[in-house]
Amino acid sequence: MGVFAMVYLVGGIVYQRTVMHARGWRQIPHYHAWAAALGFFWVRFFVVPLVFFMRLLSMFSRDGQKRGSYSLAN
Repeated sequence: MGVFAMVYLVGGIVYQRTVMHARGWRQIPHYHAWAAALGFFWVRFFVVPLVFFMRLLSMFSRDGQKRGSYSLAN
């Protein structure tokens, strides 16, 4: 499996560089697919939980009461 990955990567980079005249990150074979996949995982496993926990924390005000709740003491 490792040999196949190396042949895929090196062969793809050589092709992108020589035939397509790509430079930088665009040399990686199927760059757009890999970038979209990494973006999906970034959002799914980092951004969504971060937003969830930030909303959970923002439900409580500084004095410890839940926002929007009514208390008898002002």
